[in-house]
Amino acid sequence: MRRSLKTLSCLSVALAVAASALAQAPATAPAASASSPLAGYIAKDRLAVYAEFQGIETHADAWNKTAASKILTETTTGAMLEDLAAQFLTQGNAALPPNARPTNAEAAALVKHVAKAGFVFAAHAKTGVGGSTTLVIRGAMRPESKAIAAQLIRGRTPANGKVQTVDKPGNRKVAVVSRADGTIASYWWIEKKEDLVLTDDPDVVIATLDKASPSVLEHPTRVNLLKAETGFEPLGVAWLDLDSFSNGLPQAAAVLSKLDLKGLKRLEYRLGTRGAAIVDEFRVAAPSPRTGLLSILDQPKFDLKTLPPVPDGVTEFAAFSVDPAKLYTQLTAFAKTANPDAEAMIQSVEATVKSKTKLRIREDILGRLGPRMIAYASPVKTTKSSGALGSLGGGGFQVPKGAMLLEMKDAKATTKMLDELMLFANKEIKTQMAAMGMAGPPGGDAPAPPRTGTTKKGGSAAAATTPEFKVSLTNPKTYVLNLPTQFAAMTNARLTIAVGKKYLVIATMPDAARDALAAEAKPPTKLLTGEVAKAIEGFPPSVMALSVSDPRDTVPEGLAKLPATIQALMNAPKPNPPGAPPAGVQAAPVTIQVDPAKIPQPDAIRPLLFPGATAVVVDDQGLRLLSRGAFPDFASMLDGIVQFQAMRGAFQPGGPGMAPPGAGAKPPGAVGGNKKGGGAGSPVVD
Repeated sequence: MRRSLKTLSCLSVALAVAASALAQAPATAPAASASSPLAGYIAKDRLAVYAEFQGIETHADAWNKTAASKILTETTTGAMLEDLAAQFLTQGNAALPPNARPTNAEAAALVKHVAKAGFVFAAHAKTGVGGSTTLVIRGAMRPESKAIAAQLIRGRTPANGKVQTVDKPGNRKVAVVSRADGTIASYWWIEKKEDLVLTDDPDVVIATLDKASPSVLEHPTRVNLLKAETGFEPLGVAWLDLDSFSNGLPQAAAVLSKLDLKGLKRLEYRLGTRGAAIVDEFRVAAPSPRTGLLSILDQPKFDLKTLPPVPDGVTEFAAFSVDPAKLYTQLTAFAKTANPDAEAMIQSVEATVKSKTKLRIREDILGRLGPRMIAYASPVKTTKSSGALGSLGGGGFQVPKGAMLLEMKDAKATTKMLDELMLFANKEIKTQMAAMGMAGPPGGDAPAPPRTGTTKKGGSAAAATTPEFKVSLTNPKTYVLNLPTQFAAMTNARLTIAVGKKYLVIATMPDAARDALAAEAKPPTKLLTGEVAKAIEGFPPSVMALSVSDPRDTVPEGLAKLPATIQALMNAPKPNPPGAPPAGVQAAPVTIQVDPAKIPQPDAIRPLLFPGATAVVVDDQGLRLLSRGAFPDFASMLDGIVQFQAMRGAFQPGGPGMAPPGAGAKPPGAVGGNKKGGGAGSPVVD
């Protein structure tokens, strides 16, 4: 798990420094080789994996109009990301042989050059098992990048290996890199006096360059992904062809068959700009009719003009259209196909629920809900905690004020269903608490009627010993999760469930539920106006899901504390498996060195941001995930990983946030608080 988290964060920072390079690259005329598309290097046939980034030297005008470009050049964000990425990438390459290990400066310079000039990567399948790969870095032999390319080339030679030169058509001198045992590891050469070609199959690349065989320039997937659209400027495309990929890897074909994904053709991606926004699109090519797991894509759609009601002022929400009963049927059918034991397990769960609640999962619970749903954060936000754990007992697990609305087919039937579920939930909570030695035996199953003396948060004035759902209102029917004192002190959450006229409301606290019910009673609020309307400009009118978020509340502060976040991520202790002996002394902690002057001021970033949107669109050709925004919120993603690790550590020996026994390394040095984000636990600064 820890390795996968580090890989994810490494990719995020690499993308960040690439973005920095995009912004800082001068808007000069492209070099001579840039006029020839990199796709001309890659053979069209047997293509399994393809990724092409065109480089901003051919798209500088479009890039310079984006908010991301301004954030990276008009604030210190770009300089900080470049510094962070150089250190992070160097740490990630520590296991490489010394001759292949780049320095901080070399790692950053290589990423910057590739982002500016562009690259293409391809993997071709061969009949049977295996295949070949090709990587072309445009302009690698230019004066400013020649030393970096030389280091990359040296790193291609295995220990005790050697390099020989052979002549190829077109007066090309191709270097043949062999291993110590004499087998060939790879080939490389310089094309057009500056492009570096690294490949396993030079003859195919050369035949493609010399137009003896068709190139990817004619590939229909590339043509379709780069198709002209009003306002869209493409920067790069990528795809994975499942048929070709599976032909080269029989085990991949077996996995696809096991997952019942026989109708899946390709995974496609494209990246570009649209005005001030960065636009990307992920596509799943799975034509109708779809069967097996792919049938999950066939859900109802909703018109963007008919969103469920929300309180005035809401600007962040996620709306979607799902038939819960249909989805349950599809998932259980797939589970039964994939696992012979699943059918008995599903039947057991269904029988248990029916015996204890008199309700059938598909017909009586899920069948009463949907398809339209919406979840949102209330305009008035609660005080944010300092982390996932905050200060337990003095802040604790803080949640934002918000609610989720689920469309109901019959309010009366839903109310009856809810009563049965609350009885069942209270029984199960008491049983589980008793099993853990935290409460007395189950009893008092019926929810308490409304009573005077309740708290504003919906709890009973009488002391409680276990969490329990209690009725706080009968019209509309409303349940509030009443928490015992020891739990109530740890969080501001008071889960509330209420039945409106058309929607079932699930809220984080009672006043959020009341706001949702009040909004339902008023004329519909137009959500898609102003900045939100601009965020979804160009989206199809009918979608399966739509999410709108405002990065101004998260991105500026997230970027300001990014050095501390990365340092915490890199130093997170790995917990011992259950029953394993105590860990020994942990490795020395990694210290991120950051110049305080490079840490951006949140108030300098905030004015450059605007709401972004993501939509899920399904049609006869497959699924499209459309996304548009001002700046990627990777800082919040990394911070979420750190907070998850801290939460996990809270349940390890040693208490909340403590490292496992034996972790004797001292924490990284810290500097005093400063306006640029320093403070206790901050990285060391130069």
